[in-house]
Amino acid sequence: MPYQLRRGRSAPALLLALGAAAGCTPPLGHAVGLVREAGAISVVAVPCPEGRVTGVNLHELESPEHRRWTTRPAPGADPADRVPLFAAPADWITDDDALTTLLPDRVYALSVGHTGGDAKESLITFRLADVEQLPPGQVLTWKKGGGTRVVSAGAFRTAALHDC
Repeated sequence: MPYQLRRGRSAPALLLALGAAAGCTPPLGHAVGLVREAGAISVVAVPCPEGRVTGVNLHELESPEHRRWTTRPAPGADPADRVPLFAAPADWITDDDALTTLLPDRVYALSVGHTGGDAKESLITFRLADVEQLPPGQVLTWKKGGGTRVVSAGAFRTAALHDC
């Protein structure tokens, strides 16, 4: 049975495909991760101190449906560094909500756009099992050399700010 996540009314998007179409590959970085709290999965991001999150894009890889969930802050929206999957903050805009559930047999790509510093977009790929196994207070994030790793929230923040 697929892991059903809460679905919200709002959320904006940053389309990874636009970067690919323009010939740009987002830099892999420590600035994006996933946490699991009380059964809900959230995207966490650490933009540079002068920056802010500009959008979240989650999409299925190697899937015939190519479903995605994208969200971005509306003009004047409060900054957010934590966005629940499928339930973005009320003052965010959802551009695409075709993806509403993570399935165990799929691979997902999560990218977060942000302003400030050199990195403008951070990307990780993961499976549902990677997130389901997260202990409390831990973050699933990018690992140098490919893949993902699990780190403490403090180590995640330190690594992300180091990239600034």
